[in-house]
Amino acid sequence: MPHVALTQSLVDGPLAPGDYFDLALANFALRVGDRRRVFYVRVREGAGHKRVRITIGQAGDGPGRLRLKAARTRAGELLSAHADGALLKPSADGAGLDPAKATVAQLAAAYVDEHTAGWSENWARQCRTFAARLTKAHGAGLARELSRHQLKTLIRKFAERAPVQANRYHAFLSGLCRWAVGEELLDRNPIDQLDRPTPEESRARELSGAEIVTLWRALDAIAANPKSTPRERMTAEIYRLRLLTAQRDTPLRKLEWAWVDLDEKVIDIPAAVMKGKKGKRLPHVVPLGARALALLTARRAAAAPVDRFVFGVYTGTTTPPTRTRTRLPGLDLPDFQGKDLRRTAATLMGRHGITEFVIARVLAHKNPSITGIYNRYEYLTEKRVALDTLDRVITGILEPAAATGAPVLPFHRSK
Repeated sequence: MPHVALTQSLVDGPLAPGDYFDLALANFALRVGDRRRVFYVRVREGAGHKRVRITIGQAGDGPGRLRLKAARTRAGELLSAHADGALLKPSADGAGLDPAKATVAQLAAAYVDEHTAGWSENWARQCRTFAARLTKAHGAGLARELSRHQLKTLIRKFAERAPVQANRYHAFLSGLCRWAVGEELLDRNPIDQLDRPTPEESRARELSGAEIVTLWRALDAIAANPKSTPRERMTAEIYRLRLLTAQRDTPLRKLEWAWVDLDEKVIDIPAAVMKGKKGKRLPHVVPLGARALALLTARRAAAAPVDRFVFGVYTGTTTPPTRTRTRLPGLDLPDFQGKDLRRTAATLMGRHGITEFVIARVLAHKNPSITGIYNRYEYLTEKRVALDTLDRVITGILEPAAATGAPVLPFHRSK
């Protein structure tokens, strides 16, 4: 949470996602997200003196948006009223709710407001949708009258339309009820021991050697086709990098040139865009194999000096692409998802001598053991060996006659 002298040019300019607190007015801040920027003030309220965030408005020049001067004036008014004893947002946390009068809508709003800052961007967005669904069904009712039957019915109806998403809905309601019991807003947990509606199995899809060749040819065709859209080209390049580095979609989609060191052949991904709860994420260094390095070097040569994002859809873009769920023409792979590339890369490394421990470091999986808490070694050398091996394996699959270095073992898809 950097403290800066907020100016209108700074508010309008390129900023990394995060919270920027104003040096001119304490507790007044700008929150920068992927798609919008919001002014807010932060105070402590309620019996528990918990921090609450009061949104002032969205930054910008359009209708209903605020310039910095107007937002700062409004923030000063709110902070002055708070100093005089006014409650700016009584329902912002559990301590500000009356257990006897709190409605389901207030309960859901308080839970989402208190916990959103610690969640990943996608999960926070999904939970706001779940809270709206709960509010639409039972928002006017008293929270203490929320029954097990009501929640079971909601989940089962949702499962009829979206079976897997219903499990996520179940997880949201479970977290909400546990929190409400802890805040003494509910006498009992109405969802306790209610099983998830849909059995789930971990996805096992991986690409065979022939499918990797098919994928690569399709991506080459997209790059060579002048009719390909900017988003199709961007998605194709991210697919290549996901296979070559075994990284998740989000860090690569948000990749900035400031994180890429072509001389050292690494990507230094900051903790803010890694998966996990806020405050528990760690930065992640990804070594670059020959193909990944060549891909990024070519993009850097073609990019404008002012470009911030590696995979911006338009030249000079100040925001990263929102997602890569683009249907690519000519990509004829049955039951294929982008996340299968990461699984395929991990499997290839394992089949060619890389230990599971090192693969976990490449994948940025946390080591939950006590030793893992104390051991902060990056394993950069080991990760480089793993990704160089992956690079040679993929080269051997795509160009068998040109394969060099360590021999590539035959790659057969497990049954």
